[in-house]
Amino acid sequence: MITLSKSLSGYGLPLSLVVLKRSLDVWKPGEHNGTFRGNCHAFVTATASIEHYWSTTSFANEIAAKGEHLRSRLQAMVERFAGDVVEVKGRGLMIGVRCADPKRAASVTAKAYVNGLIIERAGPEDEVIKCMMPLTTTFAELDEGMDILEAAMAEEFGAARPCDGESGVMTAMAVLPGEQDRNSRKAPPPARTSILRSRCGGTTRDSFFRYSDCPASGASADCIPARKRLLMLD
Repeated sequence: MITLSKSLSGYGLPLSLVVLKRSLDVWKPGEHNGTFRGNCHAFVTATASIEHYWSTTSFANEIAAKGEHLRSRLQAMVERFAGDVVEVKGRGLMIGVRCADPKRAASVTAKAYVNGLIIERAGPEDEVIKCMMPLTTTFAELDEGMDILEAAMAEEFGAARPCDGESGVMTAMAVLPGEQDRNSRKAPPPARTSILRSRCGGTTRDSFFRYSDCPASGASADCIPARKRLLMLD
C-alpha cells in the first residue's frame, strides 16, 4: 500500500488517499469511514485537477523538463561554489543542494528571503537548501528563483566567476534556438558555440553570455559586460 497526500486536491484543500492492490480492496461501500473522511469539496477540485492536468502526458512531460532544468541550475551552483556547496540531492522538482556548513546554508536562505525568495532547508542538520515548488511553476519563475538563490550564495560564499581562471574560453556568444545577436543578427557558428559550452562544462550548461562589444576572438572572461541566464529549451 502507498499513502498519498499534499497537493492531490489541486486547490490546496486537505485530501489524502491510499493506493492498494485490487486483491486487498475487500471493503464494502461505507465500511471504511471516519470523522474526517469524505471531503466533498476536495473531491470536486481533485477531479477537476485530474481532468485538466493529467488527462494527457503533456503536463507530466513538462514537469520532467522543469526538473532537468532545475537540476542543471543547481549543479552549476555546486560547481561555482565548490567546497561550500557540496552536491545536488533529490529528484524532479523535489530537489536541493547540500551545503558544507548548516549555518551558512541558513545565511543563504535568509539573504534569499530579503531579495524576495522563500526557500526552506532540510537534512539532519538543516544543511540542505531545498526546492519544492508547485508543479505549475513556470520556467521563467524557476529561473527568477534560481537567480535570487545564486545571488544569495555569491553574497555568502563570494562571487566566484564561472570558468574562473580560464582565459579565451568565452570567445563567442551562445544563443538559444531562434535567438539572434542583436547587432549582427546572425547566430554564431556551431563550433564556436560548442567551445563555450564544452570548455566551461556544467557551469555554463544553461548559461548564455551576450558580449557583442567583445572582439570576435581572443576575448577573456573579463571582457563580458553582462551575464544573462536564459531558458534552456534544447
